[in-house]
Amino acid sequence: MNYYKSDTYIDNIRKIANSVVNIQKLEGKSVLITGASGMIGSVMVDGLMCYSTRNNMNLHVFSLGRDRQKLEDRFKESPFGQPEYIEHDVKSDLSDLNEIFDYVIHAAGNSYPSAFYERPIDTIAGNVLGTLNMLEYVSDSKNTRMLYVSSGEVYSNIDGASVRSCYPNSKKTAESLCAAYIEEKRCDIVIGRVCHTFGPTAVESDNRATAQFFGNACKKKNILMKSDGSQVRSYNYVMDTVSALLTIMVNGDRGIAYDICSDKNVISIADLAKTIAKESGVKVNFDLKEANDQNSPIKEQILDPKELYGIGWKPDYSIEEGVSNTVKILEELEK
Repeated sequence: MNYYKSDTYIDNIRKIANSVVNIQKLEGKSVLITGASGMIGSVMVDGLMCYSTRNNMNLHVFSLGRDRQKLEDRFKESPFGQPEYIEHDVKSDLSDLNEIFDYVIHAAGNSYPSAFYERPIDTIAGNVLGTLNMLEYVSDSKNTRMLYVSSGEVYSNIDGASVRSCYPNSKKTAESLCAAYIEEKRCDIVIGRVCHTFGPTAVESDNRATAQFFGNACKKKNILMKSDGSQVRSYNYVMDTVSALLTIMVNGDRGIAYDICSDKNVISIADLAKTIAKESGVKVNFDLKEANDQNSPIKEQILDPKELYGIGWKPDYSIEEGVSNTVKILEELEK
């Protein structure tokens, strides 16, 4: 999808740099981003490339993914220039990469329910083996800082005997690996625990509720709720998630895990659906007979941005503003 056809998307990307505290420290640096074609990773690439191009900062951005063609298709129309492309599966050893990076952002991995239930082994392997391989790679350089993109689901207590635990438990293990490499090999690592994130860059295979809501709404179809939607979450618009992650990458304290969220963006799933419906001019229908077995069992997931605010980050978007921007972008892409 060519996101660059959307003026709203371009404006949102340009805004990211103004929200990253001390972003000027990245001048002349090299940054590797895994999962670069994903919802968050792709916006990171665009945000950094935009900042570098507009400010002549000579920032070298490397995008890593399992499918080079997918990466090229995602960024080929970019007005911000092309990142370097690296085709690699992080579940495999990275010793054949010769580049030493100033920063590594590890954002690869399955993050939506259908993958948890249909490919739980791959989900665990991606989070555990993928993170282990990245840690081994960065441990060879004492001057590389790694940002591990984790999840607020690490706070959940889902039964470990349930297949649904494959995601939160493997994220917890990946964080433990980070802690071990910090202690034993003195690696410089910071962790971002991302809250529920929505935006126009959700990949086609993403079956999270918000992605389905936006998909229906932009086709002018009523939103169908297959639960009562009473679960309460911290939500972020993807542009805020990216600016927060980049802020902790540049400024965060080594070994600290930061909750990536806004204290004001807490809402139930049902109310979020109603917000999307209102913006799109559709309705929300409830049909509990169509209950989805893949609905999250977590009733409440509210994160705390105190540490994040402490290093100077502030959100740019309310939930309503994020929803409005997402709808505008998706509508502009349909023209």
